[in-house]
Amino acid sequence: MKKLTIDRVAQHLTFGTFGVFLNFEGIPFAVTLELPWRNNQKNISCIPATLTKQGKRLRKPYLCKRTVWKGAIPTWMVTGVPNRSLIKMHSGATHKDTQGCIVVAEMFGNIGGIPGVQISRSQPGLGFHELISITAKEDRIELDIISDIAQEKEVLIDSFAKEIRPVLKIRGTDRKIPKYSNPEFEKQIREIVKNNERRLKVADFAYSILKGIEDARKRMESSKPRYVRVIGKIFKTIELVMKFVVAINLKRI
Repeated sequence: MKKLTIDRVAQHLTFGTFGVFLNFEGIPFAVTLELPWRNNQKNISCIPATLTKQGKRLRKPYLCKRTVWKGAIPTWMVTGVPNRSLIKMHSGATHKDTQGCIVVAEMFGNIGGIPGVQISRSQPGLGFHELISITAKEDRIELDIISDIAQEKEVLIDSFAKEIRPVLKIRGTDRKIPKYSNPEFEKQIREIVKNNERRLKVADFAYSILKGIEDARKRMESSKPRYVRVIGKIFKTIELVMKFVVAINLKRI
């Protein structure tokens, strides 16, 4: 069975996960845009990678089957994703055009001030059309997704700090919940907090230590006395431990 590959090249909490699509011979032919990594949560996260940048196998390649998008447009559905379904490849321009699916286009670009992708389905033979063309003779294909796992962890912690932590902090108070542009997204964040409060409180405690240590270390790094620099290195180790504690608790929700 032939295999396509998505090599994720950049990840951003707000604007999504950007990748390069490689054909059966490993040659780039298009670009991809997915949601940010939010621990594989349905509708608000990209799907898990299958390979690390170092070549470590995380899971077997996904199996893609033929399907349609919007009732008539031929495309591919990615199957075998843990706890997820209906992951399709389709056209789009920004992170607002997907709820967990993979947007395929010809090039990266700026759309109304928002980083995204361009020429998705507007020109024959390019972007999404090229995907359909090069897979025209296949009934099924495999899909590998290569990702920087360390970068994913940073995005996950950033998501906790900016999206989940504020809601966790105000539960049981009269303070106003942060305003989210997507009501469905806000609903899911509330549900995550409601169902995982204990783990999230552990993550919150570790995150508070992490930020305090991080600020102190940055002040020490510019100090000349050697012993202060040594303390800064110790703080750096504590930071890594706290990041691990935050990430491991988020992965279990």
